[in-house]
Amino acid sequence: MALTPLDIHNREFGRSLRGYHPGEVDDFLDEVVSEYDNVLQENEVLKEEMQELRSRVDRYKQMEDTLQHTLVIAQETAEEVRENARKEAQVIIGEARGETRRIRVEAEEHIDRMKRESERLRSQITEYLARAKANLITKMEIIEGAQKEMAALAMNLSIFSDGRERDA
Repeated sequence: MALTPLDIHNREFGRSLRGYHPGEVDDFLDEVVSEYDNVLQENEVLKEEMQELRSRVDRYKQMEDTLQHTLVIAQETAEEVRENARKEAQVIIGEARGETRRIRVEAEEHIDRMKRESERLRSQITEYLARAKANLITKMEIIEGAQKEMAALAMNLSIFSDGRERDA
């Protein structure tokens, strides 16, 4: 089950005498950690894909360099062989450059998508953390208020029981 910011926002913990129910808080934090781990793993996969695309671009650049070297060697042979080899090499270079451009454009688009996705995920995590922090602060304020009320009740009970002991 994918955890959404709305799930985090709407999550309510049961109350116990001393505050949050530790098991529920731990379970919820486990969910958050699991989702965050999934995001990190997905990011790692995307990085690997990006590296593979960059590697392919480098291979095509090396192929282009090799083809240019082959062209120089072909020019040293007879005029007819040289002319035929030059024409063939120009066709291959054109195809390699076209393919290189296409792959480069794909890689850049993929990198841009990954950057946008990474930024979106970073924004969601930041939003979640801010909401979680605000929720925890609110709950702590409620607990502190309850503690103050309990202390006041205890003092009133103490005064009441002291008065009864004197009367008896």
